[in-house]
Amino acid sequence: MNSKSRFTLGIIVLTVLLIGFFTVALMMGMFLSIKGFAPERLGFLIISVGLGFVTLRKMISLNKKETRSRVDAVVKDHHEFITEWVIAPSQWKTFVTEKLAFDLKESNGYGYTLGGILGVISGFVFSNEYAIEMALLIGAVAFLFFFFVGKYGALVVAKKKFGKLEKLEQGEVHFAKEVIIFNEKLIIVSGFGQTLRSFAKEDRFGMNLLTFTVQTGFGHRRNTSQFMIPIPLGGQDEADKLLNYYASLIPNQI
Repeated sequence: MNSKSRFTLGIIVLTVLLIGFFTVALMMGMFLSIKGFAPERLGFLIISVGLGFVTLRKMISLNKKETRSRVDAVVKDHHEFITEWVIAPSQWKTFVTEKLAFDLKESNGYGYTLGGILGVISGFVFSNEYAIEMALLIGAVAFLFFFFVGKYGALVVAKKKFGKLEKLEQGEVHFAKEVIIFNEKLIIVSGFGQTLRSFAKEDRFGMNLLTFTVQTGFGHRRNTSQFMIPIPLGGQDEADKLLNYYASLIPNQI
């Protein structure tokens, strides 16, 4: 069995275990609510939740290991690279600083989205139990609470990413046929359930950037990730070639 098959089998087994543990936890929670407190039910609930999180951490660890092995495989196979970039320290520092400022502004959007959705849901849920004025008040309080949760959650993530990028003296990018390695982060743009949705050149942060979005998942379970890569000085011609190549990977929208 090759490494890819072992990884796939491992993820399937861990997914089944994760679903099982959280199903048991949900059932124990329902029993506690319906049948009342019992030490064994609480114990099963705590153990199931704990095993669920352990399984989740194992899945994350396994995924990181597989990603690292794919990065190593691509790096060793140099002939697949279209080109390789090194972003100079001065430009890299400017990019990282400006990217943090951009992410901090975007955090308000996360706050409004989370607060708006959960605020409306909270107001609707309590509308049958309380007068409309009280339901609106509950919805407003829920909006404010989840707004700050979403906003500061996004701030924490942005600052954590900034801390990692700030430690790098320069940026390094490897462009291959169906993957891009950005500072050792593997970005699959075609295959493995990933689909490139856009690839463009933009002026931001006082410099030229390659910006692109990658979609994962199928049907209604689709997630989109956005990426920005600074174009190094003297790299405009290569950037145009990359733009033409990766744009050809974008599937036609029907």
